[in-house]
Amino acid sequence: MAAALFPLLVITVLCIFHHQCLEALTLATKYENDFSYMKAVQNATDLPPATEYDYIVVGGGTAGCPLAATLSANYSVLVLERGGDPTAYQDVFRAEEFEANMLKLDNGTGPIDRFKSEDGVENVRGRVLGGSSMINMGFYSRAERDFYRKSGIRWDFGLVEKAYEWVEEAIVHGSDLLDWQTAMKEALLEAGVGPYNGFSLDHKLGTKISGSIFDEFEVDMELWSSLIEFMQRWRESCSLPQDQ
Repeated sequence: MAAALFPLLVITVLCIFHHQCLEALTLATKYENDFSYMKAVQNATDLPPATEYDYIVVGGGTAGCPLAATLSANYSVLVLERGGDPTAYQDVFRAEEFEANMLKLDNGTGPIDRFKSEDGVENVRGRVLGGSSMINMGFYSRAERDFYRKSGIRWDFGLVEKAYEWVEEAIVHGSDLLDWQTAMKEALLEAGVGPYNGFSLDHKLGTKISGSIFDEFEVDMELWSSLIEFMQRWRESCSLPQDQ
């Protein structure tokens, strides 16, 4: 990625998903959560000046973390994340904090990274271990099939389907719309963004209701238990599904 996209001074965090974990960070927490899985995380400046790994994954987001977790079953893996440790920003784990997070000024170190696209559209992305999945209200949807076809990679769609099902069984829940979401749905349909597809995890043109990685779609829903379930499921298998 172009260096211009990133602030010069950032917190760099690494994860080693390997049998020997590094010392845990000890940070004051707002909520009483179990962060034992974070013992593989350290500030990069605390590492030795030279260390060798089989693989280095740049970016600890929705793609980087699962990739590193899968590779770590057989290799030593280093994940570099420019954002901060989520234990320092625990409001991202709670749905009622979503609006407040979106309205915060970008101080250059928090979990919300504001940027403007080449077309001039203002947007936000995650600047925290876990990536934009930590700030997107827990929204879950499968990728468009064209994304895979145009990638230049020969995907085994049978394995892609199994991988989706593996994740969805662990952390994805159905969604009951809140008042503002119902209003947004009706507004989209009134504006002609159709057809209405109802509930679906698949990518579809039009308007639809998709899944959530929060525990329950209520005002006090939490992202936390879903992440714990996912980590436990990963520990049991140590890899994505493979053909037998």
